[in-house]
Amino acid sequence: MSLTESFVDARFLAQFGLSRVNALDYFMHSLNPFLPKTKEPLANKILSMQGIDIGSLMQHGCGHRPPPLTWNQAEDEYNLALSKLSGHQLELLRTPDDELQSPLYTIRHVFRSNPTTTQVLGIFYIVEGVIYKAPTATAVMKTNVAVILKGLESAYDTLNLCTRYVFINITTTQYSYMSDNEYMLLNGLLNAYQGMNHSQDIHGISIVIVMVLMMKMIFYDESTENGKRKCLYL
Repeated sequence: MSLTESFVDARFLAQFGLSRVNALDYFMHSLNPFLPKTKEPLANKILSMQGIDIGSLMQHGCGHRPPPLTWNQAEDEYNLALSKLSGHQLELLRTPDDELQSPLYTIRHVFRSNPTTTQVLGIFYIVEGVIYKAPTATAVMKTNVAVILKGLESAYDTLNLCTRYVFINITTTQYSYMSDNEYMLLNGLLNAYQGMNHSQDIHGISIVIVMVLMMKMIFYDESTENGKRKCLYL
């Protein structure tokens, strides 16, 4: 089942609305694809066949609590009845604001082996009437890794556009990052240097000095407008 799959019953919402009183009934809609498929009936359905749900408890109460009950009291009694049954169950978790109506309801699918021991098998959310399945930890990790790899790939492609392999001499070969203009300027300086035949006259020495100074400006100048280097070595 896709993590993006969802379910909504517009007719149910229009007729009954949605609150903590009927959130479990809404989730147990027969067409809900997230409803657990179990060999034995859900404990919630067993209680429903006995006429026990939050709404009926509010109206009719229970043995030691005469009606009417508040929704908090009815929910406590319903959870107590669930705890006395074993097997697959659906639990409605409390909301942070503990209000009757909320834009978010959290439902857990658990397997209860005794009144105090349960194993969580799934978590579902009802967000503004739309039911979603919570992703597993593995799915979250895979998504985060995929996002990171995509960012690294994009960064590599961007840097690869401005990577140049510069050969200065046998002992100085390096990758650098520079603009096209800087790359053309450096190539021109290197070609001029190679065509000088290593002249030792004053003019030749002056050219070498100027060329070295300009190359230092290209590779190490930090006086740019934004205060950053023009190029960096890997």
